[in-house]
Amino acid sequence: METTKALSCAIMMCFLIHMADSFCRPYPSTGNNPSNCTYKGVVVALNSTHTDYNICTEITCQADGSMFICGIGINAGRSLPPDGCVTIKGDKCERKVVYANDHTKECHSMEPILG
Repeated sequence: METTKALSCAIMMCFLIHMADSFCRPYPSTGNNPSNCTYKGVVVALNSTHTDYNICTEITCQADGSMFICGIGINAGRSLPPDGCVTIKGDKCERKVVYANDHTKECHSMEPILG
């Protein structure tokens, strides 16, 4: 019985870690016969994916003009830093957890919260 509980917990943790890596939303096509997709001023060719590190987003444009917009890094979901720490954007959208009173020093403990 304990082995089953441990296995169930391990599977759930793997799922939660995967979910923390990105957060995606579908967007329907906005017209008939689209020639590309546009999201927040970023134009993406049909059947292609573009990663925009300015807005920490991966934009996938489908053949029909519909899109999947996925937050990456700091935009992948929410996290709860330890007391006295904050989450800021690092290089290429990575989450960087630093002390609230000194953004040059990293905190090294964080529990993810999905939402």
